[in-house]
Amino acid sequence: MRRSSHTDFDPVREIIILVLSLTLVLSLVGAGWRIYRRLPPQPPIVWGKRARVSETTVLVRLRRLPVNGAAGTKIEFYPVDTEALQREFAFERKPGQRFEDFLATRLKDRQIIVSKLDEQGRAVAQVPPGKWWLHATLKGSPELIWRLPVNISGRELIVELTPENAYARLRSF
Repeated sequence: MRRSSHTDFDPVREIIILVLSLTLVLSLVGAGWRIYRRLPPQPPIVWGKRARVSETTVLVRLRRLPVNGAAGTKIEFYPVDTEALQREFAFERKPGQRFEDFLATRLKDRQIIVSKLDEQGRAVAQVPPGKWWLHATLKGSPELIWRLPVNISGRELIVELTPENAYARLRSF
């Protein structure tokens, strides 16, 4: 009787190994592709720098607040933390320099984005992705002031202004 050795060529065994190897490779490629498709979009790289991606539509709306009288209230998006800049300006005060000039030098080529609330207490703005600070002041009694950090990303973002997330509440006497 002849014993089979591992050196003998067995076509069925070789075909099974080949099929299992291909199945493993295709499974790994498919899993990687599914993960890649779910990643958030990244801006394309152009000459070593990131190209500007499309802006995000930001919907700002009042919640649990009266909307009558809110129409025309300015909603401003700043690309810098103005509270930190005001502290820096007070600490490094230069004679004859106004805060507006100091802010302009810090903004450089970046813009402040302004929108206004409509009669339903909503505002829409197109804002580039990144870290922004939303500023708004709703007149009334009490006067509500918002200074919210907002991470802008994706196609759409909803920001709700409520009494709970207000920066300050000022009462008039």
